Amino acid sequence: MSDFPTLTRLAAGEGRVAVTIDDGPNPDTTLAMLDVLAAYGAKASFFACGINLERFPALAARIVAEGHGLFSHAWDHPAFDTLDAAGIRDQLERTEAALIRFRPAEAAPLVRFPFGAGVDDPAVRQAVATWNPATVAVQWSICAEEWTFIDSCRTPARIQEGVAGAVDRLSATADWDGAVVLLHDWPTIPADGGPPKPLAAAFCAGLLEAYLIEIRRRRLTPVPLTAHTCG
Repeated sequence: MSDFPTLTRLAAGEGRVAVTIDDGPNPDTTLAMLDVLAAYGAKASFFACGINLERFPALAARIVAEGHGLFSHAWDHPAFDTLDAAGIRDQLERTEAALIRFRPAEAAPLVRFPFGAGVDDPAVRQAVATWNPATVAVQWSICAEEWTFIDSCRTPARIQEGVAGAVDRLSATADWDGAVVLLHDWPTIPADGGPPKPLAAAFCAGLLEAYLIEIRRRRLTPVPLTAHTCG
């Protein structure tokens, strides 16, 4: 029952990239990222936390209206391998109930496990499969790991420097054709009480734009995830 697929890459050789954005929607940052996507005519997939869908429904509605994918990143971002089966199912059920306010229910729900935790844990997979055996767990193949440098990007110049360095590193090592690219939607005011990130929107938009420029340079097309693109 726990043999549902885990997607890390799209099929290679088809000129496609899946840009995925985790943790939102959040005011300011989501809007800035949507504006960048619109400017480049690019589509992405947003893996949203249910609690943020509830808080910011207008942002979720805009994501769908502009042709992007909108999928589950659990309700409030717990690591699945710290929860029991009932807790995992509750996280998934609540989030899917929030998602269907904005788009039809997915026959094969796409889920990104928070932190990627538990994706290879048999007990976690069993709990997810019991909830819906058609689930697709979406991982990633490219990530700038921006949590390692976002706090040092305190001026526009430092944002530009940090973003350029991150993309240069990935360009030298990553296989972009068929990649599932991971970015994060960082809130200006963290819900966990952490220090504010007043330049979060500029940082997120700048990193996304740099990714899209690199994707265009490689003559690849960013596509939203669907059951078809995952197949």
